[in-house]
Amino acid sequence: MPHLASSIIQSAVARHVLKVLRDLSYSSSPKTEFERRRIHSNAVVSIGYDQRTRTLQVEYYNGFVYEAYELPPDTHKKLIQSRCFDAAYRNLIKEGMVLCPVGHVWPLFG
Repeated sequence: MPHLASSIIQSAVARHVLKVLRDLSYSSSPKTEFERRRIHSNAVVSIGYDQRTRTLQVEYYNGFVYEAYELPPDTHKKLIQSRCFDAAYRNLIKEGMVLCPVGHVWPLFG
């Protein structure tokens, strides 16, 4: 009987993971498209910033797009002007910047 319960739980978890992946769908694009600029980074392709909503949009090399909300304009400016984007970006995350997944775009290479 414990094996049956374990199988049921695993099945429920698998269904939930599939639902989350479907919701993020590989063909979905972010609800709001920002004008993003390319960044020299090991993980990030481009970032965009909307000053009106104070929202940072980040596109990773794997195509996933995330947004961080309530990011002050001066913080964005420091980020794009930093000598090492990756280090500055990691520091923002360590300081509590929260990234929310908003979609996926097909990565363009080349």
